[in-house]
This record gives sequence, structure tokens and C-alpha cells, in this order.
Amino acid sequence: MEEKFLANHPIPITIEETTKILEQMKSCICKIHLKNGEGSGTGFFCNISYKNDYKLPVLMTNNHVINDEYLKNNNEINISLNDEKIQINILINNNRKIYTNEKYDITIIEIIETDKINNYLEIDPDIFESNQNVFESKTIYILQYPNYPKRDKASVSYGILKAFNDYNFNHLCSTHWGSSGSPILNLLSNKIIGIHHRASSKNNFNIGTYIREPIEDFINSYNNNEIRIKVKVNEEDINNEIYFLNNYEDYGKDFQPLDELNKSNTELFINKIKYEYNNYFIPKETGIYSIELKLKNNIKDCSCLFFRCNNIVDIDLSSFDSKEVTNMKYMFANCENLSNINLSHFNTKNVTCMRGMFSSCKNLVNIDVSYFNTEKVTNMFGMFRGCEKLKDLNLSNFNTKNVNNMLYLFDECMNLTKLDLSLLIILIKVKK
Repeated sequence: MEEKFLANHPIPITIEETTKILEQMKSCICKIHLKNGEGSGTGFFCNISYKNDYKLPVLMTNNHVINDEYLKNNNEINISLNDEKIQINILINNNRKIYTNEKYDITIIEIIETDKINNYLEIDPDIFESNQNVFESKTIYILQYPNYPKRDKASVSYGILKAFNDYNFNHLCSTHWGSSGSPILNLLSNKIIGIHHRASSKNNFNIGTYIREPIEDFINSYNNNEIRIKVKVNEEDINNEIYFLNNYEDYGKDFQPLDELNKSNTELFINKIKYEYNNYFIPKETGIYSIELKLKNNIKDCSCLFFRCNNIVDIDLSSFDSKEVTNMKYMFANCENLSNINLSHFNTKNVTCMRGMFSSCKNLVNIDVSYFNTEKVTNMFGMFRGCEKLKDLNLSNFNTKNVNNMLYLFDECMNLTKLDLSLLIILIKVKK
């Protein structure tokens, strides 16, 4: 339904300010193209604060634009930016988190590095800290791709935010078909407070969703202490036990099984099917297996967790709550086929040992440890030793004031061409 109203008395805005908003919009707002002639809508890229102020990049739109059924039947989402000058395909797979909720009419899709999205809108922090009614009668604006006057042109309209009703509110910005999923921003802060939902069929206003509750629900669902692993199994391995977590037998005192990974604390899913937890599995055929370990309680010791898991090619720890972990010794050591590892939400503030943490990870080209908190670490012996393909390493945030063993830290890293040690704190003790 077309909504025909502009706000009666929006705050005046200059041409320069409008131009600035439109320039910002070109790379932060997108037109969503649905397959099979199912229509189109608007979406936007924004950052959600998650865990210690980490910014989680997402694509957000309406549930009625991209719903669960559409996601099940399609393996990609086609979007365009900058008045359709830039075309991007977002692949739907196990590498990203997706949240969709019909009640709030909202869908949130995690953006990953390969999507190559560089600019994001910010969410107004006042939506979490203040009573929602403080936004009533405030001037707002919508960034949108309406079907009128031109379907391929991004537009901005201004108006007033009116009365709240639970998680919905009324607004008087002009919209049209295709505006579904558009961000609603506070004009004073230029930050998001809601998402356009629909036009009212009986009243003279539009309806928006106040995004506080859906974002809190998304964060709660995102934070489930989950380890995801992709295991590649070759034909010659089919008749053998293929380990994704080692049994550690005959490895000596440094390689004991983790008591915290047990049947009572761990749920195991292989290709989304639940299995009884154990520390290995025997595949039925060759291929890549997606494995999820969901821990009911946090663990403190991650030493040797993936030691010598040669068939692992991908580990995603972005949802793993590591704030209580104190030991990461040999955590990924000798994972010789590991080519991708996601540590984007790792909390290392209580870790004291990182000895050999990534040693002999021969296929890792990049390891993002730039945000690691190493203030309590005492042992970094051979931490990156034998990472033969490692090219770029940022240790600018490393605090090594308590480290007493750094031997062989970069030993055999023969392809390391960029090493940022700009803020590395090293305490040198001199014996008199």
C-alpha cells in the first residue's frame, strides 16, 4: 500500500546536509532483488555492538522481504548499491549467522569478509539506554529504494516519529512499494532507531519496528558458545577413524583429553544432524563435513583442543565464549590442512599460556590476532612456529610484559613479509 504523507513540520535541513546523507547512503543502503520474480525491497548494512564493543557487521531488512522460506529455497541474495552501479551476491551457507523473526518483521544476516562491504551505518545507543518515548515527535528520515518515481534510484524522505505501541511506532515519512526494510534514522544523530515495516491500512501513517528488542534477541541467539568445524575426508581415510578432536593417546602429559569436553557438557551435530558426542567419527563417504560442538558450560582449558587434527580445513569460533579460558597451549598445533580460522570474538584476557598455539599450521595464510589481550600471558614459545604460508601478522596490540619465553616465536615462517610490532611491549630484565 502506498503511503502518501510527508510530516507536517519536519526540522528544516540544508541541501548540503541532504547531499551528505545521500553520499553516505550509497554504500550503506542496498536494493534487494528477489529471485523468481518475487519482487524487491530495501536493506541496509549496519554494525551491532557485540561482546566488549566488538562491531558485528550485518545486513538488515524486513522478514517479509527475505524470510525463512526464501532462505531455504535460495543459496544467495542479490543486492545492488549506489543506484545499481555495484552488484553483489551474498551466499547463504554455514559460514554466517542468520536471524529472521516474523513477529518483529526483521531479518538479520551476518556479513563476512568475502562480501567486501566497507561502510556501515551505526545504531543509536539511546535505543538501549533510554525510554523509547524520548524519540516521540523527533525528526527522522528514511533511506530507501522506493518503486516510485524510479525503481533504481535511492531516495531520502523526512518526517516525524509518532506514538509507540510495544515494539512498533508510527511515523510520517513518505514511502512507497519497495521501501520495505529501509532504515529509519534519528536526524540529530544520523544513527538508526528503527526499520520501516509497512503502511497502515486504516490510518494516515506508516509503521516502523523499534529495533531494540530484535537486536537483543539476535545477540542472545548469536551467543551460544558454539564451535563449528569443517572436516575434509579423503577416500583413503574412509576405512579409518577420522578425528576431529583427538583422543590424545600416547602423547604424554602435555596431551591429555579435555575433561570439560564430555557428553554432559557437549552436544554434537554433523551436517545439522545430532549425534551422541564422542571425540571422533567415521565418515560414510568422502567430502567436507560440517560439525558443530555446542558447549552447555564454559571451559577453562583449551590446550591441545585441535592438536594434530590434520583433516580440519575450517574452524569457526566466532560464537565461542572463551572468557574463562586460561590455557591455549597447542590449541591448533599441527592442523596442517587448516586454511581458515575465525577468532573474531576471542576473549583472551585470562589466558596465561599460548605456547605453540598455531605451530605447524602450514596452510594458514592469515591469522587475525590483532585484538588479543595478552597481558597475563607468560609463555609464547613457538606460538607461530612452522606457519610456512603465513604472510601478514599484526601483533601491534600484544603486551608481552609478563612473557618469559618467546623462543622460536616466528621460527620457519619463511613467507612472513609483513609483521606489525609497533606497540609490542617487551620488558628486558638485566641481571646485575
